[in-house]
Amino acid sequence: MKKLSALLLAAVFVFTPLFSFDFGGVLNPSFSFTHNESALNPGSSFSNADTLSLWARQTFSGGWYLVGEGNYRFSLQKSLDNSKLPAAMSDTLDLTLLKGVWTISGAKANHKIEAGRFSYSDVSGMIINQTMDGVYYTNTTSLVELSAYAGYTGLLNAKTCNVQGIDFTIENPALPYSLAPKYLAFSGRGTLPNLMFGHSFGAELIVIKNLNDQQKVTGSKDAVYYSMTANGPITNGIYYSAQAALNATFTDLADVGETDATRGFLGRASVSWYPGYKSSAVVGNIAFSTSDFSPFTGISASLDGSMFHTGLFTMGFSASIKPVSAMVVSASADFLVPEVGGNYELGALQYQASAKYQLLSDVMISASWGHLIPLNSNYKTFMTGAVGLQLSF
Repeated sequence: MKKLSALLLAAVFVFTPLFSFDFGGVLNPSFSFTHNESALNPGSSFSNADTLSLWARQTFSGGWYLVGEGNYRFSLQKSLDNSKLPAAMSDTLDLTLLKGVWTISGAKANHKIEAGRFSYSDVSGMIINQTMDGVYYTNTTSLVELSAYAGYTGLLNAKTCNVQGIDFTIENPALPYSLAPKYLAFSGRGTLPNLMFGHSFGAELIVIKNLNDQQKVTGSKDAVYYSMTANGPITNGIYYSAQAALNATFTDLADVGETDATRGFLGRASVSWYPGYKSSAVVGNIAFSTSDFSPFTGISASLDGSMFHTGLFTMGFSASIKPVSAMVVSASADFLVPEVGGNYELGALQYQASAKYQLLSDVMISASWGHLIPLNSNYKTFMTGAVGLQLSF
């Protein structure tokens, strides 16, 4: 443990001159309650998670900088139904950010290069939202922004890597850091940031190459994704956003021309209203995905983690407001309609509410609640609530 902690800190601070060194950290203890009535993981439990994050940044001459962030997380989960069961404990060490950034300004275009470990999200926000080790190049002009990306997942921590659709077993879960499944991701993107009247459009091609041993990581496949997005104003204070994505998955990229490849579709749209009162916002959203669509990053669409944007229709709204300058309150509600046997059936209604309050300049407190209400017998009640404290230094 001490060796891993020292390695993480050394990676963040290496080659960083002390005389111009910026650094800080965040301590985030949280406590949560969960009640689950599903057959897979029934019962009520109490959890405690404590996370310590450290960051550092150094700006160098020549227009580039180095930034890093790492964290250590300890979590404990205790059953409230059976006092004889021992608490489940886990610790996780992670390096979430370590990159160099170079910017070059030209007469007709600006260039930006990011290299190292950092988070990458595709133009639609529906396919990849994942920290990876890679390189990202962006060329920006007054009319268009072109970018290219290449990333690798095999050096990430498997405990925090969210690749969807694979069955991967961590060989030694007691270790705070275990290597994740191995994928290469390549992307080419074009964006028209202000084509006309404030509207923007973007398109992207993504290729995923599986480097895993199928005997150890079942379900891993190669994939190709095409995504498009558009957003802009409808009228004063009202904006739209729309995304669409197609994917094709293959056992191997050599099969890209085969007709038996799995192909899927995901579409999403939202309308946002900003009334101009206490920084409030109201958003209505809708999303639809076929059962053959599988995003690279798995992000649960339901509170209990049973539904993803694969064979799912969702419709709902969210709202937020700042009743006072130091406080943000938000709420959301969604209907979840999963595909069952080729038909989409109403599955559940879920709602969430949260509040954050900036108690002092470096102290924030938060609370949240979520409830999934089953609307047919295939789903069960799920409830969760949490309180947290964030101390910055």
